[in-house]
Amino acid sequence: MSQLPVVSVQDRHAVAQQLPLIDDQQDYELLGGHEADGQTVITFRRRLDTCDDNDFVIKVNNNLKLLFDSEHYEWIERYPKTAVPRLK
Repeated sequence: MSQLPVVSVQDRHAVAQQLPLIDDQQDYELLGGHEADGQTVITFRRRLDTCDDNDFVIKVNNNLKLLFDSEHYEWIERYPKTAVPRLK
């Protein structure tokens, strides 16, 4: 019997060229997730303005970049010199 993958989300922020730190205030709510046809779909929500100093206000009709990582240790090994900007 194979084990199903666990879906989770974490609210993190970057302060340097390292694994982003977990925020004290977790503002994301996981609504669901599944895999189908080789694709992973994760549904979540967050307030546009969380009043969290480690978050930025999401503005309507602006581009938004999300960091997706299935195994954070692989990200560090793969991109050790990649700057991760802190979005404000």
